[in-house]
Amino acid sequence: MKNTEDLEVLLDKVLHDPLNFKQEEFESALKLGLDFDHLRTLVKKIYDLNESDLIRISSPTQGMLGKWNKKSSDKREKRYGDKVDRQTADKQYFRIYAEGDSWFQFPVFIKDIIDWLDEKDDFLIASDAYGGDWITNILYDGQYVSGLSNYAPDFFLISGGGNDIVGSYKIAMLVDEHPDYKVDKYKNPQEIKSVNLELTEEEKQTIYHGHKFFTKEFHALILVFRFQYTLLFSHLYKDENKHNHVISITQGYDYPIPDNKRRFSLTTPLQPVVNSLLDTGKWLFTPLMIKKVLNRGNQRSILFAMIYEFNEMMAQFALDFEKVYHVDSRGLARDQSDWYDELHLKSQHFKTVAKAYEHIIRNHPGGEVDKIVRSADFRG
Repeated sequence: MKNTEDLEVLLDKVLHDPLNFKQEEFESALKLGLDFDHLRTLVKKIYDLNESDLIRISSPTQGMLGKWNKKSSDKREKRYGDKVDRQTADKQYFRIYAEGDSWFQFPVFIKDIIDWLDEKDDFLIASDAYGGDWITNILYDGQYVSGLSNYAPDFFLISGGGNDIVGSYKIAMLVDEHPDYKVDKYKNPQEIKSVNLELTEEEKQTIYHGHKFFTKEFHALILVFRFQYTLLFSHLYKDENKHNHVISITQGYDYPIPDNKRRFSLTTPLQPVVNSLLDTGKWLFTPLMIKKVLNRGNQRSILFAMIYEFNEMMAQFALDFEKVYHVDSRGLARDQSDWYDELHLKSQHFKTVAKAYEHIIRNHPGGEVDKIVRSADFRG
């Protein structure tokens, strides 16, 4: 009983004072039996949701998106089966299992990361990724466990967290024009440092400014993400886990630009139609406007700071776990024209991200690959 009570105290602090949550408290929560059930409860409390509401807004199988997801998944499953059946004894193959969100499966209209990787004849990719899925669902449902068993991969690709932040206007819960939570993560911009990037003074100022709009719920959610991925990799790499040989590759998105415009270019003629169908602007721009963050510069600073914090957290897992690697796509997109909508790069830029994955997959057996690989290094 005491362990349960002590854990509840720590979980309450995650919600109400996340920036003062110490490393020793993080480790204590894990020792006290923190699990994915506890973390799902925290997500519901952060967003003021009950279980049925969470399922409704985070399901990737409903409505038009669900139909597109199914169409793409069926096509991928057939392609995977065909490639497996065509294997020959004289060729080396890389067996890959992917789980995640729309950076791994943007249905129909964009060639996403997995689409590009799947063009390689020696890559056998089984995928359970769905556009719109939340990492909270992915880990709570545990579908990846059976996926690892079914497909016996050498590499486990996982992408998740973005939809938990931006799904169903939820980013509006994470920011405020004048947030009540007064604890500053950074006392000044010079304190801001990256585990793998050389930040410019302008970037430090942007991150510092973006933090001024964060509510305690944002910092609590980042803590939840950290717990979720820590549990995932801690369980996966236990000595007794039969999948502990697998190499995991994470990713952390690029700096998005809040925007509700339907854009067109000759290379993406369907872009304005798809933008309208998916109602681009609902993920970032409109929720920020709801919270009275009307200045476009402030909006961009907020998203820049969010993606900075998420990537820094994900990159740290690559440093903490021997068999985890991270693809860092920050700074790949140069401007608005490189984005298909608020959240997704255009196909040619997803191709560049895929090259970073391919670099890790092909070079890992020889041990000649960095733990954190930047997509921008593969830009033509």
